[in-house]
Amino acid sequence: MRINRYELMRAIDKSKGIVQRNDSIPALSALLIDGQRAIASNNEITLEVKLEASGGTSLLLPMRAFDMVKNLPESELDIEQDKDQTVVIRSGKTTSRFSSYKAVDFTLRRDRPDAEGAVLPGGKLLEAFSKVVFAADENSTRRELAGVNLRSTGGIFTITATDGHMVAIDEVIADGVPDMDLIIPKNTVRKLIGMDMDDNITLTYDRNSAVFETDAYTIYSRLIDGKYINTAQLFAPEDQLQTIRMNRKDLVSALTRANLCNSDDVKHALVVQLNGQTMDMTLVASTSGYHEILEVDTEFSGDMKIGMNPKMLLEALKGYSGNIITLKLMGPRTPVYISEEESALKMIVLPVNI
Repeated sequence: MRINRYELMRAIDKSKGIVQRNDSIPALSALLIDGQRAIASNNEITLEVKLEASGGTSLLLPMRAFDMVKNLPESELDIEQDKDQTVVIRSGKTTSRFSSYKAVDFTLRRDRPDAEGAVLPGGKLLEAFSKVVFAADENSTRRELAGVNLRSTGGIFTITATDGHMVAIDEVIADGVPDMDLIIPKNTVRKLIGMDMDDNITLTYDRNSAVFETDAYTIYSRLIDGKYINTAQLFAPEDQLQTIRMNRKDLVSALTRANLCNSDDVKHALVVQLNGQTMDMTLVASTSGYHEILEVDTEFSGDMKIGMNPKMLLEALKGYSGNIITLKLMGPRTPVYISEEESALKMIVLPVNI
């Protein structure tokens, strides 16, 4: 086959994280070039990248060849796989050879659900995914928490992720989209975020799998079985909450400094004291310490001391871009609710013991 080096490199870059060593099916440790498609697959996700290539039959480009392609000059590449399963790459006066596998051994499932597709706003959906995915816990013993919940009701998508200590929720409006309730694995969401899918995405799905498709890419993914938590139950009544508003950048900078005093092995609580229009923050570690006082824009009634994980708060604030952030609190042992006027994004962060 003949293909432009840039075109092949694009497929290789998009396949990172999917192509990996597989002792059970060694052929999946390579990228399948099949006509005008490059296909990468593992046990959870299959990615197809459309290519502009000509000629040749199916071949398997092993991972060891990826760096060679990256370091070749920009040119047309001639690639073939001989009867000994050796892949030969020619670029000008350069020829390289890599042992590979039989293309027919590249077994994968690409079941397309027998269902009508829903057209989703790709750019807005992936932006929402990018803001909440950090909260999903792929190591959780509760399998539903290892994914991101995509729920549509009346044309409003609610995208939710949680690890049990933090909840991230965003919304996307998509008129004409049918109601759905899916749990998408965290790795699939990360891969979707890394793709150039700003155009509309066609989603088809059934109980076990989903397919996300654009003109350039197709991603097949398993779905996580189970029922996602009802996040509406996590919100306290508004009349029981105190609201404070403060400068987001100031809070992020202060939390960054506080987090620098924590070690990788031991995480100490950040003690936050709220009184009037001040937020007094203290962190005491075995070999370091931190103290800082910030001003808040609205007065806090009473005196409250609450323990927080500074790194967790920092992660929660990353999805916001406005100048003013809103924090709502009820007590030292209840969640902190984070939001801003310019965004539908909501965060819930649980306190820690002090």
